Amino acid sequence: MTRPASRRTDQPDLGAILLWAVRVGLMLVLLTPLIVTPNVYFPFIVGKALYARSVIEITFALWVVLVLFHPERRPRRSWILLAFGIWLGVSCLAALLGVSPTRSMWSTYERMQGVFDLAHWFAFALMASSVFRDFSEWRAPLSASLFVSALVCALGVGQYYGILESQLVGSQLESDSTRVSSTLGNPTYVSVYALTSALIGAGLIIHSLGRSSGGEAAAPPRGRAARRRRRRRQATAARAFDYVPWIRALWSIAILVDLWAMWLSGSRGAVVGLAAATLVFSIGYLLWGRMKPARIAAAAILAVSIATVALYAIIITIVPIEADPRAPGMMNRLLAVSVGTEDPSIRGRVVSAQVGIEVFLDRPLLGWGPENYLIGWGRHFDADSGVLERFDQAHNKPLEELATRGVAGLIAYLSVWGATAFVVVRSFMRRAGPSQIFVGIVGSALAAYFVQNIFLFDTPVTVMQFSMLVAFAASEESWIRSRDEPSSLRRASGVWRVGVKRLTSALTSPIGSKATAAIVVILTLASLVWFNIRPYAAAAEVVQGTTEIRDWSDRLDSFQSAIRGFPNLANYARLRMIVDSIPKIVETSNDYFAMTDREFERTVSIVSEEGAEAIAAEPQNWLLEVTLARFFQVAANRDPSHLQTARKHIDRAVELAPRTIDSVNVLQEQERIEEIVGKQ
Repeated sequence: MTRPASRRTDQPDLGAILLWAVRVGLMLVLLTPLIVTPNVYFPFIVGKALYARSVIEITFALWVVLVLFHPERRPRRSWILLAFGIWLGVSCLAALLGVSPTRSMWSTYERMQGVFDLAHWFAFALMASSVFRDFSEWRAPLSASLFVSALVCALGVGQYYGILESQLVGSQLESDSTRVSSTLGNPTYVSVYALTSALIGAGLIIHSLGRSSGGEAAAPPRGRAARRRRRRRQATAARAFDYVPWIRALWSIAILVDLWAMWLSGSRGAVVGLAAATLVFSIGYLLWGRMKPARIAAAAILAVSIATVALYAIIITIVPIEADPRAPGMMNRLLAVSVGTEDPSIRGRVVSAQVGIEVFLDRPLLGWGPENYLIGWGRHFDADSGVLERFDQAHNKPLEELATRGVAGLIAYLSVWGATAFVVVRSFMRRAGPSQIFVGIVGSALAAYFVQNIFLFDTPVTVMQFSMLVAFAASEESWIRSRDEPSSLRRASGVWRVGVKRLTSALTSPIGSKATAAIVVILTLASLVWFNIRPYAAAAEVVQGTTEIRDWSDRLDSFQSAIRGFPNLANYARLRMIVDSIPKIVETSNDYFAMTDREFERTVSIVSEEGAEAIAAEPQNWLLEVTLARFFQVAANRDPSHLQTARKHIDRAVELAPRTIDSVNVLQEQERIEEIVGKQ
């Protein structure tokens, strides 16, 4: 009998290499908050979104190969991921049937959201839930996220105290602000990011107190040999360097820095989110907690929180304090008498909510399409409300879903949260010890995120945190199912199982594997070039077009290059070009800066052409109509025939957004000019 050839042990384990490559790729995504690109339009947003998408696409290509050849790493059944996928599908449908599919799919340079971006974060959650499956594996990405947040917040603290001045965070003295923005570019973004990260850090510290990664005592080994192996492992562990106290110290420092930056951000939504997190954890642990000391602590925390809220309500009611715009952000914003609805920020959100309901009623089933809130807002906003801010987002995530994706979108979005909450509660009830506390803190972090988003909207950084926590919950769902239904993964049968088996067999065959690898590489490279490098270059060209020291003809060339470079985001470049051309036409008193007749004719020609393209892409975008009307009003000073063109755009703007401040102002200016012309 021939002895079978032994397997070579010196060959690299490609499965393990791919697994770690995917894990490293996902953790590289967590560096997104540090990305700032000063040479592109909206440097705090565009670079982050394109970086995250690029890394996710490369990682996804590796992951496809991993799950194809290693079935044990394929995603497990998950109601959470199914709900996420349904939300993505409804978003696609709402985009296709909305008022501007292009804007719904790609958003704008200012937001960089849209359905295309959401698809990337679904892929991120899908991958993370399949390669990080237990607490020991999740410790690395969660720690990485915490340390990145600490660095971001440390930069913000340095900015606040004038220690650090850089293009990455700006200058505190130049910005004349009392609130931290750091590499995120906005204090409210810092607050939700810092708060969620600090809660994750607290969970890591508590969980590290457990005897095992699951937070429960390991079962005693059976048999003499097993006991000997255990004693050898314990002896080896005793001689090894104990890094846990050091990592706990780093976690603690990161938490303090995050909370410090959150306080300096001055975002009241963060305080409300923290209160929600405290309430959720305390009540949850009082109901299902298993450790008596922790239950006592939860009761004390809940009592102190309630007393603090009551005291705060009494103070702002009985002892009103005048707001000081130069006082430290959080204290000033919490104690000032303007905390009521007369506060401009709160007033704007209240009006936006009222308008958002009317926007929803216009298109209740699938809404106006993702990222098209501005269009519906313009139809119903009334300038007499006293709100001066223009809202392209609802500043309320559930309302945003309702207005832009309709009832179907809101149900899909809430189903993600409902499935996640259900799994977190079940896991919390099944876990024990520090492991249970960790799950409870993750649940409280999700609660804080959801509550704060009632006053805000998603950004590339916050949606990253959301996807990471959803992926963690999906892995907990798999753990629960493995305990309740050990054979559930083997129940798939019939046509579906046979079809999948045949497909994977074909793809993993010698010819199929080569073809699959080639297709994956080609698609990844094409996506990187077309959907990441091109918009980055286009955003850089917009910056060149806005550089005032350059000749106007060169600036026009840059704007056109940005428009042609990535047409899917071209409307923002077109708007900026039109806005920047208006003062160039007005500047006739200075011969050096004055626009020559040839430049004027070229500008009018380009604006007319690109304006028509912009309206074709977004036919109900009233802001485009207003901007074009202003341009042709100014152009009429040099050529009165353009006044008629301005009137056409104004009539359309008034039709689409009759009571917005922009439409009212441009209409009044048109009437003033027409009256002057009529008297001549």
